[in-house]
Amino acid sequence: MSDSFIVERIQTGVRMEKRLLKVLKAFAEYKDITLGDLLEGIVLHAFDNKTPFSAESLRRSQYMSPSGASPIQGKSAYPSCHM
Repeated sequence: MSDSFIVERIQTGVRMEKRLLKVLKAFAEYKDITLGDLLEGIVLHAFDNKTPFSAESLRRSQYMSPSGASPIQGKSAYPSCHM
């Protein structure tokens, strides 16, 4: 017997820091995937205690940032994210 299940996706509205969203959108475009698929992959990797980005992907994200420096800086940059 298979452990398959139906994946149901819903539309949601979330608030996110503007620069971070721009980098995520650019990265999704670069990978030719939707923003939703990118976010879903990031979360699933986090739940598996794995990094969602390779070293090359993190380097590339710096060039996608409006200021040239990646806004992805961890907890210290986003004190409201206590997990």
